[in-house]
Amino acid sequence: MCMAGRGGAKDCPAAMRVLVPQCEAMNDARACVRVGAELLKPDGCLGPQRNPAEARRILARACDELGHPNACQMMAVMYKKGDGVDVDAERSEAYRKKTIELLQTTGEAMGTVKMNAPSSSSL
Repeated sequence: MCMAGRGGAKDCPAAMRVLVPQCEAMNDARACVRVGAELLKPDGCLGPQRNPAEARRILARACDELGHPNACQMMAVMYKKGDGVDVDAERSEAYRKKTIELLQTTGEAMGTVKMNAPSSSSL
């Protein structure tokens, strides 16, 4: 609610103070995805202070350890584009495949739309 300004003023730092511990200490994969996404946005919660290296660490954990397909998809894109990491087609493809696998096994939604699997062109 703080992140979006629902029920009060928008307060991104307060939202991050809640989300980071949820991700790190409570193993909340959705919180990790939100934190990772904010760290990648040039106009996000943290302002112009992007931190792709930290986003990679958090998103890799959310994907590899916590099994969240959105995190895997974001990792695939990071490796495809070289955002905070070296371009690595092999890793990008591995994360793309893991995204599809997790979507099929968990039934998790990508973004706000429920999907069976992303097409290879969307990653």
